[in-house]
Amino acid sequence: MLADLPAGSRQVLKRVRLAIGDREVPIKIKKVSPWQINHVVAKRYRNGRLFLAGDAAHRHPPANGLGSNTSIQDAYNIAWKLAPVISDTAGDALLDSYDAERRPVGRKVVDRAKRHPRAVDPQPRDRGRRLPAGAPRPHRGLAIGDRRRRPRTSPLLRPRTDPRARVTQPNDEERKEFREMLELYHFPFSTCSQKVRLVLAEKGLDFVSHEVDILSGAQHDPAYVKLNPNRVVPTLVHDGRVLLESTLINQYLDEAFPEPPLLPADPLGRHRARIWTKRLDDKVHGATAVVTFAVGPRNIILQQPAEVREASIAGIPDPVERAARRSVLEHGVEAPEFVEALRKMLVLLEQIEEALRARPQGWLTGPAYGLADAALLPYVLRLDHLGLTALVAAPARPRLAEWYARSCARPSFQTAVAAWIPDGVVEIMRFGGEAAWPTVEEASQRLAAAGNAA
Repeated sequence: MLADLPAGSRQVLKRVRLAIGDREVPIKIKKVSPWQINHVVAKRYRNGRLFLAGDAAHRHPPANGLGSNTSIQDAYNIAWKLAPVISDTAGDALLDSYDAERRPVGRKVVDRAKRHPRAVDPQPRDRGRRLPAGAPRPHRGLAIGDRRRRPRTSPLLRPRTDPRARVTQPNDEERKEFREMLELYHFPFSTCSQKVRLVLAEKGLDFVSHEVDILSGAQHDPAYVKLNPNRVVPTLVHDGRVLLESTLINQYLDEAFPEPPLLPADPLGRHRARIWTKRLDDKVHGATAVVTFAVGPRNIILQQPAEVREASIAGIPDPVERAARRSVLEHGVEAPEFVEALRKMLVLLEQIEEALRARPQGWLTGPAYGLADAALLPYVLRLDHLGLTALVAAPARPRLAEWYARSCARPSFQTAVAAWIPDGVVEIMRFGGEAAWPTVEEASQRLAAAGNAA
């Protein structure tokens, strides 16, 4: 009898019968286990040879379904770091970056799940709630033995016009959360990913992170190709709508979230900003890829199994880019494509230096930091990370060096760039660049003498 059951079991029995909509079904409560909501993140993810990942490192309510995603990302992150350390191609410092990179993500996930209304009030009080279009619907599942039963008479299936169904409207905070729900598919070291993260940080926008390891070819995974047929990062999903191309994503963010504005107020200033981003897309981005793969991660990629490396190259849609990637991986800075790519990057540096001549202590398109600054910063940063720092240093280009220092001192840089790049990876990139610097320096001097770098 119901009266003979403990109070907790009686409550469970009532909810089970309400859920299935049949008060006559015989039900036996074998055990009641209370579930307690946790909001916990480990103080550190590494202790010597011990690494924490998944639920061992962070626990939070199931709202937003972030638990498995975060756990898999933890495991993937530490796995790729262990591989070069075990093979003696990277130092132990790379493993220290696991805590620095993943613990902030764990903290952010826990905080986000905690803020979700289903985590604050897990009781099924929102039956019949009208949610904004595209917002995730609350999910309920009830298993009894091997059977799932929810007859047509169940209160959960009553039409919304049924006067017995209580309808509540989402509050302002919930509306804001649904409206600003952003998911970013990105790679920490990608220049295009960095410039989108910079704009998100400048706008103070939070996002759900999905890392796509482009070095191992994850951008060619069929599931990701459905999302982005171009097989590149980043991809932004805003309230279920997919947005491609980093330059267009940043323009969208500036319009969808207008505060603070990152484009000048006057039409001429906006035109100048767009000229900078168009220059990157048309001339510089492809050149940056050539320089990067000729200098930076080349040694790591060459250690991959040949079939893995070739599959990643074969997945590049553009045949010219595909051929260039294969060439620079094979020949490094001696590849025929390298000098022309270096020339294009040197031209960009000179253009930045010249633009800043008229704006001492200012930014590229005016007195305020803007989309152009966020777009160009990752490309200057890339040369620095590749160990080609002399190209962006004060003796060669003092105005550029001063702008670069101010850009890196902004809080958005720490949030959007520094926090995502472990020091160990930068060390690997710099190692390749320092080894290649004599060849790069000679090519730079030759281009300058010929007048091709101005």
